Amino acid sequence: MILAAVQANRDVLKDPPPSVFFVAFGESTLNFEIRAFVDSLSKRLRVQHEINNEVAHVMRENGVEIAYPQRDLNIRSAPGLANVVRFAGESPAN
Repeated sequence: MILAAVQANRDVLKDPPPSVFFVAFGESTLNFEIRAFVDSLSKRLRVQHEINNEVAHVMRENGVEIAYPQRDLNIRSAPGLANVVRFAGESPAN
């Protein structure tokens, strides 16, 4: 999927051919590295942007979700915060 998205970009050179490597296991992720070449440094950022957008599109189209780390936030004490944060259904403090 990723390689096909890279190869579809009109500015990615055929020689040397683009490649995709599975480089690491992340926190709830599989990390890939894309290597692709363009004929001018001035095209680099635009092509990288286009490839990233196409990879995201292809992933969504194929039901692949990008994992985002889950975080819990525990507030032990925060003076003054009680008037800012209220639980649903509570009335303001008088």
